Parts: sequence; structure tokens; C-alpha cells
Amino acid sequence: MGVGGGQQVGKLRLVAADSDRPVTYCSACGTKAEQRKGRKRVKSCDEAANTLGQYLLGQQRERFAAILLNNANAVLWEGVVAEGGKAFCPVDPSDILRPAIMLGAAGIIIGHNHPSGSTLPSESDMELTKKLSIACSATGFKLLDHIIMADGEAYYSFMGRGALRLIEDEISHTFTRRE
Repeated sequence: MGVGGGQQVGKLRLVAADSDRPVTYCSACGTKAEQRKGRKRVKSCDEAANTLGQYLLGQQRERFAAILLNNANAVLWEGVVAEGGKAFCPVDPSDILRPAIMLGAAGIIIGHNHPSGSTLPSESDMELTKKLSIACSATGFKLLDHIIMADGEAYYSFMGRGALRLIEDEISHTFTRRE
């Protein structure tokens, strides 16, 4: 148990709220997000970007956010997972997988912002996506997308651009060759 009787999982702490939904606080960046129980569904890259945009756009520092979904793509939780500096946001796959396990999620959509204004993925963005895709596969989750946002309407969707499929194929090919 965490402070105030809430359940602590990594940087996230679930506490009872005044409403019927618990609120999750992220001790790393001081943000909060409500858990959602099947109230909103994410059915497209645009919907995912709109949801993530409320946590990522207009920020001077890089932020990393996630949307955790059930099997019907209904949102179980959404919010900021980590906050970094102007050009880098340290995040580890366990920062995403702990709350996904705790909430019984099936799918995960991740996103982060680039305060520089470019939505093109860096080499470290590609490596993180690959690392998280491997971790998700090993733990029974499906990485549905990784979205990079910059101020304005622009975003880069790994799923929408086919990059996520290429990463999954590379991972599959690598493990197949080892057998």
C-alpha cells in the first residue's frame, strides 16, 4: 500500500476519489489521470492521438504517456508515465507494463512529444518501440501503436505508417532465426 491507503505500483499510486472512479497519481511527474472503465473506446490512430494530445501537446519538456485498453479497446487508464528534459524522456518498459498488469489491460498505446517540433522518430524512439514490443509479447500484451506528437495537429503513428509492423516482423524474424 502507498501513501493515503492507495495501492503503489512503481511510480503510479491508485487512490480512492470522490467519484466512483479511482484516480492514479504519477509520483514521477505529479500528474493524475482517472481510470476509465469501458467509457471510451479507441478505434483509430486519430482517436489515440487526440487522447494522448491532452497530455503531450503544449509542453516544453518531453513527456511519455500511455493508454491502457481492454480486449474491446475500451480505455482502462490513460495518463503521463514519465517526464524528461527538452530533448529526452527516460522511460523503461516496466513503467508501462506494471500498470498494465495491475489493471488487466490487453492492449497498450504509447506516445510521447517532441518539443523540437519534429514528429520523425529518432533512433532511440525506434529502439524503445522495439524493446517495448518484445516486452509486451513476452508478457501477453499487444503494443497497438506508438505515437510521436509535436505542437500543432501533426503526429507520427508507428502503426499508421507501417513501422510497427516492420518492427514486429524484425522481432519475429530474429527469434525464428535463433531456433
